[in-house]
Amino acid sequence: MLRRAGYGVDNACNGAEGVKMAGQWRYDLIVMDMSMPDMSGAQATQLIRMADRAAGFRRVPVIAFTANYGGNDGLADIRQKAIRAEMDDFLTKPIERKQLLAAVKRSLDDKTVVLVANDSVADRERTMRYLRAMQGSGTGVHSGVGTLAAGTGAEAYFACTRQRVSLAMVNVCLPDMSGIELIHQIRPSKNGESIGIVAVSDTVDPEARKRLLASGCGGFIEKPYGQKELRELVQPLLTPAEPEAVAVESSSAA
Repeated sequence: MLRRAGYGVDNACNGAEGVKMAGQWRYDLIVMDMSMPDMSGAQATQLIRMADRAAGFRRVPVIAFTANYGGNDGLADIRQKAIRAEMDDFLTKPIERKQLLAAVKRSLDDKTVVLVANDSVADRERTMRYLRAMQGSGTGVHSGVGTLAAGTGAEAYFACTRQRVSLAMVNVCLPDMSGIELIHQIRPSKNGESIGIVAVSDTVDPEARKRLLASGCGGFIEKPYGQKELRELVQPLLTPAEPEAVAVESSSAA
């Protein structure tokens, strides 16, 4: 049902596998069976929440699935367990397509995510402020812009390989690697080919442009730049993407 609706789906056949996968990739949404062979959905969710808090990651929405055991009283008890485990929504089996897609739409954070890789704190903060303002009528960006900051190439690569990134603004010179080296690392990573990449530099000479284009860069911007210049460059790259990265945990493999 989720794939037919256009979502990208990864499957886990038990709680332990789901917890491990959630630690390896920042999913937009997790759909969690409450009853699984090795641990309950509530226990798995609590482990995911603890790991996220310890690492400082954003909170991933979790939808609980359960069978209706014990009538309304039993259902109320399971619902309370889901709430205490910090789950966000609740569906009873058999799951109907309309119910499922409505719950996903309620829970999914569909913001466009932009990574700003720059070792200058002032430049990063200014750019992120401009990006967050790119929302509303006439901008083509209606769901908002979420921003991620990276001061080094390693931090930028880690962010791109752990969560969904729509656009990466990469400084040509980073403390630990060049922008070209970073792009070469990002492209083969999970979903790396779908990330729009903009090179940021004081000057970008023609030869450097050729090398950046050959490496997979899709645009250039020279410093200093204002909000208008940034909007004109990145707005075409911020068109809404297909929803993706929904993890499904169930007591049986899908």
